[in-house]
Amino acid sequence: MEDIIESPVIAASIDREDKKVIEKKIKSRECFISGESSNGKSDVWTVFSHVLYANTDKRNGYVSCNKCKILLSNLPGTGTSHLKRHKCAVVTKGNSSMDEFVTKKIKIKIPEKVSHDAVDECVKFCALDLRSFSAINGDGFKSLCQFLVNTGAKYGAVDVNDVLPNPTTVSRNCIKTATTLRNELMSKLILYIEQKRCSTTTDMWTDNYKKIGYTAVTIHYIDDNWVLNSNILCVRQFPIDQKKSGENVRRSLKDFFSAWPQYDGDDWLSNFVWVTDRGSNIIKALEPNIRLNCSAHIIHNVLQYTFKGIENNDSSQTEEEIDLEPISNLITATKSLIRYMKKSGENNLLSKSLLQSVETRWNSNLAMLQSLFDMYSEVIQLYGQDSRKMSEIDYNLLSKLIDFLAPFKNASTQLEGTSYPTINLVMLHKAKLLKHLLSYKHNGYDDNIQIMFSQLASRSLHAVQEKFKLDKYHEIALFLWPPYKKLKMVDSQIERDRIIENVKWADIDEGSNTRTRYTCEDELSMYQLEHYEPNPNVLQWWKERQIKMPMMAKLAMRIFAIPATSSGSEHAFSTSGRVIEERRTCLKGDTVESILAFTEPGWAGLSLGRAGLGIVLEWSGLDGLHYIILTLGGLGFHKLK
Repeated sequence: MEDIIESPVIAASIDREDKKVIEKKIKSRECFISGESSNGKSDVWTVFSHVLYANTDKRNGYVSCNKCKILLSNLPGTGTSHLKRHKCAVVTKGNSSMDEFVTKKIKIKIPEKVSHDAVDECVKFCALDLRSFSAINGDGFKSLCQFLVNTGAKYGAVDVNDVLPNPTTVSRNCIKTATTLRNELMSKLILYIEQKRCSTTTDMWTDNYKKIGYTAVTIHYIDDNWVLNSNILCVRQFPIDQKKSGENVRRSLKDFFSAWPQYDGDDWLSNFVWVTDRGSNIIKALEPNIRLNCSAHIIHNVLQYTFKGIENNDSSQTEEEIDLEPISNLITATKSLIRYMKKSGENNLLSKSLLQSVETRWNSNLAMLQSLFDMYSEVIQLYGQDSRKMSEIDYNLLSKLIDFLAPFKNASTQLEGTSYPTINLVMLHKAKLLKHLLSYKHNGYDDNIQIMFSQLASRSLHAVQEKFKLDKYHEIALFLWPPYKKLKMVDSQIERDRIIENVKWADIDEGSNTRTRYTCEDELSMYQLEHYEPNPNVLQWWKERQIKMPMMAKLAMRIFAIPATSSGSEHAFSTSGRVIEERRTCLKGDTVESILAFTEPGWAGLSLGRAGLGIVLEWSGLDGLHYIILTLGGLGFHKLK
């Protein structure tokens, strides 16, 4: 009788361990998920990863879904059809999902003459209406063009004047639609607000033309998918007949929130942790509420104090600070040189323009000095090393001053981020700045330049210690950042214990206005003992542990929603400056606010399913889902992300 030869599939099925055994081995690290896609041709391998034995790196007959982490069988020779039926699997060709169908566009070959005519019309548009050439790439312009194309495809050749509305109608509907957008956003956020998962930033700005004041409010929150979001709630015109006192600023903020009846004005303001600059009127306005200082403003104030008096050779300097005169001369000479080059037009002769320092702009001195350093050789070619313009500009001193200021710029840049949590970075950057300044103060050198920087560091150290005050929220945020949970940068064990005690007393009772003791100390102990695997996304780290440590995760969700700076509102004013320009000085405050609503990524698409324009097939703003719109008319499928 011939020997019976087992197929590889049968042999593998005999040797393979039970799925529950493999799951236990993954937990005990005897097995691991490779995290790499198979070399297979099927699209399904973008969703699954093989499970391997840790000691041999060999496959064990199972794959793990990258999304839901469920284990599925995958023996050699069995194919992938069962994997395609999994709920998370990519839908392959021949079984298209509605999403693929809706987003598919039919490619129509456009005649070359039509393309040339389109170029001519775009040139005409930019020239006649004095628009920048980049306006052709604008989302709003493309949306309008697509609407007109669809209209023509459906109704034939029509007079454009019969389609386009009156400017007044557009203005009125802009305000109406923006109000609808804001109301829809707030209806989605109200649950987060009730759970005290939102923070806000606010700032004030005056336009350059009519000198009208505006107040911006930006809301920050982490949604249920653990994604950090920020939305400009308002850029509201401040009453022109009122002084910008603390009382009037508070009344203005309360009036804005009064549009939603869930709370009265004071209760609305108490639902948030506010982050602002240290303006006396803002501090007074939010005195009854929780308010943190904008860390970027603090760093700016530290640098202002550091160079105060030095730059102007102030006679109030002490005798030991007289030696700082070369730094003063360098800064003054650099400003004078750049001012001359801009005024004379010679700045245009350089391959890269020099930047002038602006008193109100953060780190602008560094930007100015760095621009000169980068173009130093070209400037020397223009004027010569021995020219009067360059006599006070010492290249070596310029380089060292840039090195001295660079950590301040790095700290500001990282703390101003809006796409990732920043409050946990505040203590870290303060510690880095202190270490940086101490290294300059105690440099141990006796040459004049090093002595100057030692004195400069002493001034800066004093400013950091006096102005850069930390709040318990900064401390708790650092503790909730896994790589720093041991709080090693904190000076003493007494201080570490105090921070952990603040965590225990954190207000985690949803909807409660009173602080209740955090009783789940087992979660706190679990977190302290939790092995940390490097993960640059701290929100993802907590998302993966929200079932294991629900109370701590809830606290992390609240704390990490607080920004380190008020840059969100600063960015609103940057956009406002482009809306209110010389030819648009007659715009009313509510119109400005409405236009800004459409520039917000989080608001785009909220109300695009209007009758006659489109049918909303799927909609959700806070769950990370796409807006899928089926447009009526000729070329009608598109998708908004």
